[in-house]
Amino acid sequence: MANEIYDKSWWGLPEEGGWGGIYYDIASTSDLFPSVEDSLRFAPASSVESGQINANKPLDQNFTFTRASTATFLGSNNLLQTAASGMPRIDYVGNSSGHILLEPSRTNVFQQSNNLSNNTWWSERNGSLNKNITSPTGTSNDAWTVATNSGGLDKRVGMRMRNNGTTNITIPAGTSKTFSIFVKKSSYDFVYLNVTKFQNDMKGDSFFNISNGTLGTVSSNNSNQKIEDYGNGWYRLSVTVTAPASPTDNAGEINWYVANSDNTLFVTADGTSTSFWYGGQIEVGEYGTSYIETTTADVTRVAETATGAGTSAEFNDSEGVLYAEISALADDGTSRRITITDNSGDNFFNIVSLELDEASNNLKAFISSSTSITSFLFTSLNQSQNNKIALKYNSSSADLFVNGSNVQTNQNPNLPTGLVNLNFNNGKVPSGSDFYGKVKEVRVYKTALTDAELVSLTT
Repeated sequence: MANEIYDKSWWGLPEEGGWGGIYYDIASTSDLFPSVEDSLRFAPASSVESGQINANKPLDQNFTFTRASTATFLGSNNLLQTAASGMPRIDYVGNSSGHILLEPSRTNVFQQSNNLSNNTWWSERNGSLNKNITSPTGTSNDAWTVATNSGGLDKRVGMRMRNNGTTNITIPAGTSKTFSIFVKKSSYDFVYLNVTKFQNDMKGDSFFNISNGTLGTVSSNNSNQKIEDYGNGWYRLSVTVTAPASPTDNAGEINWYVANSDNTLFVTADGTSTSFWYGGQIEVGEYGTSYIETTTADVTRVAETATGAGTSAEFNDSEGVLYAEISALADDGTSRRITITDNSGDNFFNIVSLELDEASNNLKAFISSSTSITSFLFTSLNQSQNNKIALKYNSSSADLFVNGSNVQTNQNPNLPTGLVNLNFNNGKVPSGSDFYGKVKEVRVYKTALTDAELVSLTT
């Protein structure tokens, strides 16, 4: 059976130890393709251990991983978990197959993050509190019930984020803060973030449907609104608020309220309706990152790095493919790169590079020799969505494939020499442009795949 021809729509692409060496494409039966094995592969199915993200193949080639703090992630069991210092994370937010999660350093400046009864940092609005619900971590009596007060009047019911005993939260001029919280549906279908008492171009209400996990009406003054499924009915809601360069008033209130429907501000104080809450966060930045628990002080999650995978045996200077299935944490104006390099120093030569660029919607790529660079630019990429990208090179041409299409070709590219390492950064020494995002898969091929194979790989 090792050399049988079979329909790839039944069996998929050939794999090591799989069903054979060649297949025909049912959509074009005149085409006959040889199977081509990747020489290096990283995917969420890889095991992780302290200090390493392990390769699927070859099994002895791993990234050197660093993060000098703990960090949280959603495990395959749909529970919020904590990875020890130096332990990589395979996160399942937004997908059932997982992704390697890499994040920058962030600090939760909101203290007593899960002590909703501490009115120095939290304050309930028109409700009463009881810590009696199983939290997203699976721990009993670790999350909170807010029961509406009685009285029958239309009221705003929920939780207010305070600032060490004062009502107002300050956002410095020209900066952003991202606010987030976990909520689970009980009596109400919606929750909204109410940003008020700031100047007019910072105010707004952003609504979230916690019944079906979708966004409702969102304020044009807010950005990066997200509702993320954390399993067992829990959703994490987040919104970014940005202060202008010269604000007239950059201090105000941040309130989370329940609602019966989209874009409605009040509920009846019936004395029986409830809502479930857990874990608040305020971080300086233009998008939200994973939850950081705090008690009596700010807590920082340290940035992650992953470098140095592979050896010269896994790479080919004269031809090859760098493939990545990735998404950015946000389209946030930073450069994030995945590179194969010669590990030689502070230059951009002898590198194969994929880059989610600082310019919005831009994907850059380049292949360089020791003296010159062949570059690519694709300007229609949604960086925050999952993308399949492949950069192919050989002596005659170099091609960039994105989500099933060849988007750019360069003839007679400048080829690298001495490739020895795969890195989640720009490949320089010292490094920069660390890749922060979600990594579903990275592959390296020592052979320049055909156009048909690259279309299939990136579709």
